[in-house]
Amino acid sequence: MQNMEVTPLGGPPGRGSENAGGGSGALAELTTAQLYGYIIEQLVADGYSQVAMAVSVASGVPAQASLRRPGGDGESGRSAEAALGPTSGQQASGPEADGESSSLFELVALGLKAKHTGVLDKLTAAGSVNLALDESMKRTMAEPAPGYISNYVSKHNDAVLATAFSRDGLYLATGSADMSLKLMDVARMKRVHTTGHREFGRNPSSHPVVQTFYDHASAVLDLAFHPFQPILVSGSGDCSIKLFKTTTGVNRAFSVMQDAHAVNSLAFHPSGDFLLAGTADAALRVYDMETHSCFISADTDNFHTSGINSVAYDNSANLYVTGSSDGSIKVWDGANATVVNTIAGGHSGAPVTSVQLSSNGRYLLSSGLDSTVRLWEVSTAKSVQVYNQHVATMPSPATFNFHEKHILVSDEARGGIAIYDVHTAQIVSTLPGHKQPVSSITASPTEDAFASGSLDNFARYWSA
Repeated sequence: MQNMEVTPLGGPPGRGSENAGGGSGALAELTTAQLYGYIIEQLVADGYSQVAMAVSVASGVPAQASLRRPGGDGESGRSAEAALGPTSGQQASGPEADGESSSLFELVALGLKAKHTGVLDKLTAAGSVNLALDESMKRTMAEPAPGYISNYVSKHNDAVLATAFSRDGLYLATGSADMSLKLMDVARMKRVHTTGHREFGRNPSSHPVVQTFYDHASAVLDLAFHPFQPILVSGSGDCSIKLFKTTTGVNRAFSVMQDAHAVNSLAFHPSGDFLLAGTADAALRVYDMETHSCFISADTDNFHTSGINSVAYDNSANLYVTGSSDGSIKVWDGANATVVNTIAGGHSGAPVTSVQLSSNGRYLLSSGLDSTVRLWEVSTAKSVQVYNQHVATMPSPATFNFHEKHILVSDEARGGIAIYDVHTAQIVSTLPGHKQPVSSITASPTEDAFASGSLDNFARYWSA
């Protein structure tokens, strides 16, 4: 790196200091990396951890953060110094790179109280729940598609890029390029299908749109509901993650986590204590929801080489997965934040636009800009099925439906949503309705229903 002269507090070089000259003492020459290191440490010490994280990410200089120790054993109030992983290929060094700090990173960043080892071996030994794709059990006849109908349509002023259901399935949120978010009541959306819109005039409180939020300065790219608290989280092209209360009626964020890159994808740890964030940067973030501290894995040799488009936890938090514009899919150990499998070029080198894990954690569904959706066995990184009868030239996700018997994906050729049989890879139905490519599809976690968002500015709620 380029060297930089630093003027000490005692005055400019050559004035009033016996150490002036020779590059020693208070006037010793610092490298740019060292200077940034001091700046980051000072920002953390002053309580500006988010600003420190932004400087660390932008400069590629590792940071340190004072972290609390999790757990209900009386240690929750303690703090210790933990190394944040390097962001530009540097190896962590010094006492923070091993020992207690390394273990503390595993505990804090992933919210687990004990290390999990051999996560892929556990997956291999585990039995399937809904998605039994072993050759001996694979169906040869396609399962008919559920009779999905569009119950409700909501309009934004620009493309709908994100959809998300609350954990209990009672609420649906949509995010748009118009920078707004909408919160909708699922029961009211269903009621519209039977009573029509005339009820709104008599009783405005029956309107499906419960709240509209405004606080971003760019497009809303992804959404996630906290699993246990009335909090909706959004990621945006304005490089921020914003937190909204869904029960107060306030339409502005109550808290912000600032990043240095556009936030493309979000996923909560099942406990709700931590949040994965995939950004336009190659380094995956893990945010502590209590302190808003940001952590980056020390496994820098296995980082993506381009931005991360999609992130997902499995239900047990034993692992999480990421998909990137570099064309690769990575499987991460949920305890020590290290990469345990990399699927390189899984979509013929095209960017990976979405990743999702099956309910039992054994299978991984991915979509890419090669107009294919692929199903992978997580333990072996083996492709077990390919779905390629649709056309997707725009970034669009694929998702399992509620029962994991079908896969829903945008199909530009047919002008709607294609429904694949998960076993036979046959398209068994197509749902028209959107007039532009579908940019978001999310299945309900509690019933056979899903939501879709499109470049036509509309979001639709579908149920069987």
